[in-house]
Amino acid sequence: MLGLIIYYACASETSWKLA
Repeated sequence: MLGLIIYYACASETSWKLA
């Protein structure tokens, strides 16, 4: 479950940089 939260944070940060 914690890994999913970390993955979600990384994906959200990546999409923020791409935007």
